[in-house]
Amino acid sequence: MVQDKVIGMLNLDQTYANAYTEEDLEVVVSFANQAALAIRNSRLYQEEQRRRLVAETLSAISAAINVTLSREQVLNLILEQMERVVPYHSASIMLFNDQGLAVAALRGEREIANLQILSAEFKNTKTINTVLTERRSVLVSDTTRSPLWKKIPGDEHILCWVGVPLVVHEHVIGILNLDQTRVNAYADEDVEVVLAFANQAALAIENARLYEESQKAKEAAEAANQAKSSFLATMSHEIRTPMNGIIGMTSLLLDTELSNEQHEYASTVRNSADSLLGIINDILDFSKIEAGKLDLEEQLFDIYECVESAFGLIASRAAEKKLELAYIIDPQVPHAIIGDVTRLRQILLNFLGNAIKFTEKGEVVVTVQIDPAASVVLGKQVKLHFAVRDTGLGIPADRLDRLFKSFSQVDTSTTRKYGGTGLGLAISKRLSELMGGNVWVESDGVPGKGSIFHFTIQTEVGAAQPKAYLNVSPEQLQNKRVLIVDDNATNRRILTTQTRTWGMIPRDTEFPQQALEWIQKGEPFDVALLDLQMPEMDGLTLAQEIRKKFDPTQMPLIMLTSLGRRDAGADAIHFAAYLHKPINLAVLHHALMETFALQPDAVPRKAIAQTSSKQIDSNMANELPLRILLAEDHPVNQRLAIQTLRKMGYRADLAANGLEVLEALERQPYDVVLMDVQMPEMDGLDASRQICQKWPRESRPRIIAMTAEAMSGDREKCLAAGMDDYLSKPIRIAELTEALSKCHTRSNS
Repeated sequence: MVQDKVIGMLNLDQTYANAYTEEDLEVVVSFANQAALAIRNSRLYQEEQRRRLVAETLSAISAAINVTLSREQVLNLILEQMERVVPYHSASIMLFNDQGLAVAALRGEREIANLQILSAEFKNTKTINTVLTERRSVLVSDTTRSPLWKKIPGDEHILCWVGVPLVVHEHVIGILNLDQTRVNAYADEDVEVVLAFANQAALAIENARLYEESQKAKEAAEAANQAKSSFLATMSHEIRTPMNGIIGMTSLLLDTELSNEQHEYASTVRNSADSLLGIINDILDFSKIEAGKLDLEEQLFDIYECVESAFGLIASRAAEKKLELAYIIDPQVPHAIIGDVTRLRQILLNFLGNAIKFTEKGEVVVTVQIDPAASVVLGKQVKLHFAVRDTGLGIPADRLDRLFKSFSQVDTSTTRKYGGTGLGLAISKRLSELMGGNVWVESDGVPGKGSIFHFTIQTEVGAAQPKAYLNVSPEQLQNKRVLIVDDNATNRRILTTQTRTWGMIPRDTEFPQQALEWIQKGEPFDVALLDLQMPEMDGLTLAQEIRKKFDPTQMPLIMLTSLGRRDAGADAIHFAAYLHKPINLAVLHHALMETFALQPDAVPRKAIAQTSSKQIDSNMANELPLRILLAEDHPVNQRLAIQTLRKMGYRADLAANGLEVLEALERQPYDVVLMDVQMPEMDGLDASRQICQKWPRESRPRIIAMTAEAMSGDREKCLAAGMDDYLSKPIRIAELTEALSKCHTRSNS
């Protein structure tokens, strides 16, 4: 007995009479009491062990809910773990599907071949129906005596059975079955364990089902996305092929004798074709990104040159709308970084292009800063923050969410006025993310206040050559007093900050009349920087007034003007230099150094062009007419090369890969092919080999390699493929000029 409860009986016997005495009885009673306690403790221990095993098993099933497992793995895990806590002869899990209830998993002594038979037989049994309809556990202790049990052929040996519903969110998804080959094999406490187990198992099964569905949806979406990207790439290529024909033939047409009206029509066709080609480039970029086939380059480049080259490509569009362009790069920003200069320039061009498109007056300003938490250490990663601010239309708050989405415009009505596919910002977002950054925009939606587009990139600090124009200059500029007259506050701030960095003493104003008053009062100035376009009094008029008091030796004047603007009468003023906006700091430094280095030598001095070391011969095409085919797949590099050639007077045709080069050469003769090496479908090396095989040297164009590969042996590799010359990116004007000067016209070939 334990606590006045009889738990059993201890029996002893002998084969002769009077074998036990009262003393023996007392000993047996005492022994029985101790045995009862031992038995109780043993039971408690076994029960504790079983509870621990059940808890561990339930924990294992619970863990399965939170990991990525297929449904088949989950089902097998459930049956495997179930056997640890409730042994069985065989066990199965039946789940509902499109055809109804069917066995989804089986473990134990049953034959797998019986799976379909089980599904069919179990569907109509009273035991199964009771579990499903009443959503409760059913225990059949003796199948030979129970009216609920239906005998299934081949399973006559099953004598005890338990079924438990699998329920998720009050919904029955199936049933868990266990059986044994002896009667009364399971007790009520076993059923409770199985029920607790089934609750966890149901969640694991549902989790696996949802995961598999999400995986299938993901795979379907990826397949659809891949198909879409493949379609876009194919269609873009198919469109590009006739487009190149249109551009090439239009170029030939423009080289013939045409009337003014005919030339205007042909130029319109050419410009329209170039615009369409830009759209196709966007689609190709987008499809590459979507397909995960866009690889970023890792090369050392100068952040100042990257920003300035982007401004160079966009400056003419800003000048047409009389917009001020400026950039401010924080002194803490490393000069040299490692990354993809082409794609970074592409983001800048997209943001700058949008800013100019939606700005009718005012300014567009780019700022570059370093993450305040980062430190500029060679070889270390830093985050750079770019911002493009404009004074345009602004974006209403309720339409900001449409930005950076593919084929989306903030307002579809703007498409009619401003054009655009809506791909530029989406591509920029993805490129920024590929570079480890992100994009966002700020705007109050107020016309005139405009917007600020931000993006960041993660980059590595590279080894930079010191640049004199970014540091304190020699004695020529020290303590020189500079007068800055510009109605744009941003330009004044940039010029004031930079000249002060060079040791100069700046004095700035937005009012030309105030500048004249300072001069008339006798304030000394060593040089004046004058903006051309200002209200009330323009820079030329101000310069004429200054010249009435000071000659060029007493006060040199530097004119700041929009691209292509040089008004009549400017030569008589004897300006020391004409600098195009946005102001290139290297060119400004060079102009100031030249100005003070030449004083007080003979006047007038020859004006300093803003090309500085990047001197461009705008008359080269007249002296050496060449038909040029540019083979380049990067849209930004295409624009950069075409703009550079255009400044030299050349109008180049475009091919995006080696196959298009061969097609273009079949259509018409070219004098020179500027050949990129790494291109899709057919690279520059294979294209060069095929050109050399197909055309003899005297009748084929001169092939000039233009490649970012500048390692030892790359030049030899290009020459071995049949190329005639080699230029490494970034392309320098002097090197390009020299390479083109070696070419000869083959128009009659």
